[in-house]
Amino acid sequence: MRSLPNMPTPWRVVVALVTAFLLISMGGQIAGAPLTVPALWWAARSSRSRAARAGFAVLAGMTMLFVGWFVTYLELGERRPFIIALPVAAFIGTIGVFATTTRSRQKGSLRDRTANGPV
Repeated sequence: MRSLPNMPTPWRVVVALVTAFLLISMGGQIAGAPLTVPALWWAARSSRSRAARAGFAVLAGMTMLFVGWFVTYLELGERRPFIIALPVAAFIGTIGVFATTTRSRQKGSLRDRTANGPV
């Protein structure tokens, strides 16, 4: 399977800023989630820095937390513990997915060594 090209650094900054803006806007994170979460995943996968990958994961997690809250509120109202537990589960799940799928692909990493066959 062909891998995605790296996202250039200026675009990673734009993705982070747009996501942060949508998170502070009223409802923007819910409307923008179908575009911002995949873009954040691509940006995290393109980043060499562990801190940058963690930052993109947290932004995606916050977005999914709001989406989880929205869906829970629409379906169940403000019933406890669901109004708290389901959005938190969405946040933790998103962080988990980002942590397992956006590991560094730096030269000499285990993934590079196994992908290129025995040395």
